[in-house]
Amino acid sequence: MKLKHFLYFLAIVATVGSLSSCSQKGGGATEKDSIDKNKLIAHRGLWSQGYPQNSKEGIEAAVVTDLGGYECDIRQTADGFIILNHDMEVGDKDIDKSSLEELRAEAPEILPLLSDILEIQSRHPEKIMYAEIKSGNVEDILAVFKEKGIDKNVIFKSFDKEICLQLIGQTAMPVYLLSGDNNLDFQELKKEGFSGVSLMFKEGETNKALIDNIHSTGLNCAFWTVNDPDVAKQLDDWGADHVVSDLTFLEVASD
Repeated sequence: MKLKHFLYFLAIVATVGSLSSCSQKGGGATEKDSIDKNKLIAHRGLWSQGYPQNSKEGIEAAVVTDLGGYECDIRQTADGFIILNHDMEVGDKDIDKSSLEELRAEAPEILPLLSDILEIQSRHPEKIMYAEIKSGNVEDILAVFKEKGIDKNVIFKSFDKEICLQLIGQTAMPVYLLSGDNNLDFQELKKEGFSGVSLMFKEGETNKALIDNIHSTGLNCAFWTVNDPDVAKQLDDWGADHVVSDLTFLEVASD
């Protein structure tokens, strides 16, 4: 789907939400009538709108919308290049055991360099970059950010707590622990230097009390990967800081 179509959908979402509120309440629309799109983070860029996942094109498309930002996955090749890719393999080759040249022979249309993505970020510093570290040397990864002068509006995150702790020890930028467990020791995470958590939404477990508890410790909280518009709106109402989403529901929000 072309970017202009996506922007059109965003306009429709806002318009329909406003009309729906007026028809149901007989009054003007308020801030609570629809999700704050500035809290929505495009999961791996706008791949749901027809762009490759973790691609320059998908991220460039995300930063020119009124979304809050984008998420991407970072890995390091055997010859030291820092690239974007979700999976640990490209074709039949392991990223951490293969050169960039070997990997691009498998998939020439993807695998952008982190440095290229940071060029985009430098042109749109108001956008939030959720940088998930999948693998690689933390010092090498941070060196790319330093080289490009990017030190604001970046949130690092990882399922690997050791990677997170290395990040905390080497950068002042916020670091979130990614987890599918809602029963973490949030006070301990705050003591360890974490700025927030990125949790999986779980029906019956995720609620306002959980979010309030997280915030009470001084941590921020985001949720992934939320593709139900009602759940995204509920998390917004409960005070979640960001909602990471494939944004597939924006295509049908005007129905």
